[in-house]
Amino acid sequence: MTNKFFSSRWQSFGRRSLYLCLLFCLGAAPGVYASGDAPQSNATQGAHKIQGVVVDAQNEPLIGVTIMVVGTSTGTVTDADGAFALNVRKGQTIRLSYTGYKTKTITVTDQRVYDVTLEEEVTSLDEAVVTSFMTQKKVSVIGSVQTVKPGSLKSSSTQLSSSFAGRLPGVIAVQRTGQPGADGSSFWIRGISTFGGRQEPLIIVDGIQVSSGDLNNIDPETIESFSILKDATATALYGTLGANGVMIVTTKSGKDMEKPRINVRLETIVSTPFRKPKLVDGVAYMQMYNEAQKNPSSTNFVPYAQSKIDGTIAGKDPIMYPNVNWYDELFKNYQVAEKALINITGGTKRVDYFSSLSVSHESGMLKSRSKDFFTYNNNIELWKYNFQNNLNLYLHPNTKLSARLNVQLRDYNGPIGGGGNAFSRVMGTNPADFPVLYPYSDERNQSRTADYLMWGGKTSSTATIANPVAEVVRGYTSNFQSTVIAQVDLDQKLDFITKGLNFKGFIAFKNWSNTEQVRRSGYNQFYVTESTPGADGTIASYTLQNVAGSVQNTTLDIWGDKSYGSGDRKMNIQGILGYNRTFNTDHDLGAMI
Repeated sequence: MTNKFFSSRWQSFGRRSLYLCLLFCLGAAPGVYASGDAPQSNATQGAHKIQGVVVDAQNEPLIGVTIMVVGTSTGTVTDADGAFALNVRKGQTIRLSYTGYKTKTITVTDQRVYDVTLEEEVTSLDEAVVTSFMTQKKVSVIGSVQTVKPGSLKSSSTQLSSSFAGRLPGVIAVQRTGQPGADGSSFWIRGISTFGGRQEPLIIVDGIQVSSGDLNNIDPETIESFSILKDATATALYGTLGANGVMIVTTKSGKDMEKPRINVRLETIVSTPFRKPKLVDGVAYMQMYNEAQKNPSSTNFVPYAQSKIDGTIAGKDPIMYPNVNWYDELFKNYQVAEKALINITGGTKRVDYFSSLSVSHESGMLKSRSKDFFTYNNNIELWKYNFQNNLNLYLHPNTKLSARLNVQLRDYNGPIGGGGNAFSRVMGTNPADFPVLYPYSDERNQSRTADYLMWGGKTSSTATIANPVAEVVRGYTSNFQSTVIAQVDLDQKLDFITKGLNFKGFIAFKNWSNTEQVRRSGYNQFYVTESTPGADGTIASYTLQNVAGSVQNTTLDIWGDKSYGSGDRKMNIQGILGYNRTFNTDHDLGAMI
């Protein structure tokens, strides 16, 4: 299938990934440095280079740890592996600081490699915690609020919700399918509090209410903070919308630095089922089926003839004595997914910015069987594109104006019903009743026709048994979704009226559109009505009968009301007048309208 939104696809993801990696790792862009390679000031010119890795108590690398040479403006931050490199002089002191961890200082000696472990700040009661529309000191929070480190949400999945299970205290996450595009988890905070209505938590990203699908498209690399409000005390300001808990996500902003920092991440993910069904072959199935007929309640079923069982054992004629492994006909043993991300952080005292672009591609476990019979490819292909741009303008020491833009594009192509429908067909069809296809080239076939494919099939007194391969390749579904969120924020301190008074407000516009088209064709199934035995024990000729009794229309047409377009637009305007002041260092007073 050709992509309807982009004129071309990556012909070789691996080759382009290597090119990007070399481009940025070698510093192809002048004036740009990668994580861990911060510019050095004159104070450290001629000094020796030290390097190392910063980890937490669980030996997990810490990303974005600020490392400064005390008394200078020289510094750097750790990269995605927690590594850093810095030019310093012997005797100088470096300070390592990271939100939620104790600050650590190290005096530089002749040692060139430093492995540093930071301890969590477990007693930091003055740490700020996001609660509803404001931040509070942890010591004053009486509701149940959990703050999560964004780095702990990184996983091999392209869906953020698939990282929740076991990582967010109080959050229950259930992944129901591994199909690309549908492998996001259903999640609940402390169970379900609203029956018959909204059951998912309220999700707020940069102050805007979004759907679970929007949340899944967010890359952990773009998240600055992630908070979960669990109980009624913490979610009270959201009213009934917060009855099932609230997830609050804030995306990253830029920083004041001499030169921008570029981060590139390339991933290739190979997935395989940890368990798949073990299916018996045609011989074992027929023998077990006949054995089951000994049950008196099975008198309505006709046992398989011993000649059919013997012919299947001989394996000389797979058309007349089929022994089909339907699972292997349709499914692969693994799938490959690719993902590329690049983000840029930079700025000055007057303006800072953070921009991120990610592209991911997934294919399912299904084989591309439609290409064996038709010109189109209906195998599962999912492309996702996500762009996040945050810009902060510091117009005055008391005035900050921010602009945020998030664009999400999702392009899906796959068989009708997806992989779940194909799996159900496989599990409901036995291996011995009919072959995948009666070949037109078989001269024994007395019912040959050039007008349509002759799929294997079977009919009974109760129903017609569908052909799993024919059902999968009979058509395709194309779906394109786009989400655009544009937002302008104003943060104005009003200390000229009274100290501690401030105003925050934003205007946001969200547009979501969805276009889906389903194209489907009929297909013709046949079963053997007459056969003539040959001299070598095989079949010399056979005659087929159409299961439906008449020829079905095989034209690939748009499927009725399954093709449609939909969408919605939302405008969100919010204004907060707040007061927050500390008296005599011991007393905090806060209020909000």
